[in-house]
Amino acid sequence: DPANIQVALRAPVGYALGDGRVTFSLALRNKETDETIAVANAMALSEAPLSPALLRRETPGTRIWSFNVTPEQRDATIAARETALNWETREADMRQMSIAVDTRPCLMPGANPCREPKLTIFMKTALESDWMTLVRESDDYQMTGAGDIGACETVPAGAVE
Repeated sequence: DPANIQVALRAPVGYALGDGRVTFSLALRNKETDETIAVANAMALSEAPLSPALLRRETPGTRIWSFNVTPEQRDATIAARETALNWETREADMRQMSIAVDTRPCLMPGANPCREPKLTIFMKTALESDWMTLVRESDDYQMTGAGDIGACETVPAGAVE
């Protein structure tokens, strides 16, 4: 169930993430016809406390945020999956799927703007599954949008100043 997809991000203290700052994308492609379906929506910041498994992944000087799929994302993902399953293909491996997580952290008041935003991205696809590490300690400017990191317009919910 796509509604069970969760993404968590670990960032240095001083950076913040909130609603609209994490996007989960799914792309499905028919390799025979090159038909592509793309679903990309901002995830919702989770209001639930971090699980013990995520708390164990917090390291000194970092903070973790957890995000959930929105109902709209769930519906769009299910519709995309149904369409892809109905594609006519001559061979079984002609359907391709890729996922991506895009982030746009912002700087908290008083944060050092020169500190690299090394992010770690975790994901789980089922409620009872373990967290997988998708990206570890990346300062990839394309992934973090580091060239565009500015001050947080408002303090994201749950952020520590």
